[in-house]
Order: sequence, then C-alpha cells, then structure tokens
Amino acid sequence: MTLAHVSGHVSYGVRVISHAARVIALAIARGADRLRDLPSGWHYAIRGISIALVLWVAGAAAIDRVSAAGSRGRSAAEPVVTGPAPVVAKIEVKKPLAAVAEPQLIPITGANFAPGMTARLVSPMDTDTTTFPPLALERLTPTSFELRAPLETPGTYELSVRTPDGQRSNTITLVVKNTLVARK
Repeated sequence: MTLAHVSGHVSYGVRVISHAARVIALAIARGADRLRDLPSGWHYAIRGISIALVLWVAGAAAIDRVSAAGSRGRSAAEPVVTGPAPVVAKIEVKKPLAAVAEPQLIPITGANFAPGMTARLVSPMDTDTTTFPPLALERLTPTSFELRAPLETPGTYELSVRTPDGQRSNTITLVVKNTLVARK
C-alpha cells in the first residue's frame, strides 16, 4: 500500500469519525441529560469512536510529517543540525612538519568541535583523501584537538572537519617540508 492509499484511508476515516464526533458534540451541547437517556450500547459506541478518533488523528499527523519531510527532499535518516558549524582556525605546530612515513601529531585549534566529529585530510596531489574517524582525534575539546597522521609527501595538505550533525568546517592548509638532508 502506498503513502497515497494510506493517506486516502486516513482522511476518509477522519471524515467519518469527525461526523460521528459532531453528532456526539451536538448531543452534549443539547444537554447532558439526553446522553443519560441514550440506550446502553451508545455509551460504548461513543467511547470507541472517541478512541478511534484519537488514533486516526495521530495517524494522519504522522503521515503528514512523513510526506512533508519527503516533499522537502530530506530523508528521516539525515541528522538534524543542532549547533553552529565547526571552524578550524589554525594548526599549532612548534616546528615545520617534515615528510616522513611515521604518523605525526598535529595540534589543531578552532571552535565548535564536538565529540563524534571526523577529520578529512587531502594530500598535495589531490589523489589521496583520508577521513579520520572520531577515535583518531585525540584530546578533543570544543576548541582544540590533536590529529595523528602520516604525512609522507611534501607539499600543501588541506584539512577540514565534519561534526556528527553533518556540518563541515572551513578548509585550512598544512605545509609539509621535504626531508632531504644536505651533505656536508
């Protein structure tokens, strides 16, 4: 059954229950003594109709929410944005980074960092993009974290982060120097 079929059944059911609710409301408006004069089966019918009305309205509201989310092009699995986007301000290295195979510690400062965020590092040749999972970000605070990454190729790397709610930061550059040692 498609969403249109379900929506059609719900709207028909709401119309039927709405009509029954109007009849009941009219009986109540005319006086409570008339409800007392109704046959005993009517009391059960009124209770059943009121329960069904609540369930139908809740179902219609749920379908409206689903169809409204679909009409905006969003899926229910998309994260909801909960805070400001992260900002990567600068890389706090004390000496220039050298191109070596061993992972190096890269201290990064900024704002709006959150637990569960990931870091993305693009190599100088744009051929190697590495996304570091949340566990790879060490000493994470709202304003700083440390990334341990191998920087084997000399050149300019690009670094950005993404928070769990899907927001991406600005991109900053990281320069890695060549490690060739001059002969004496």
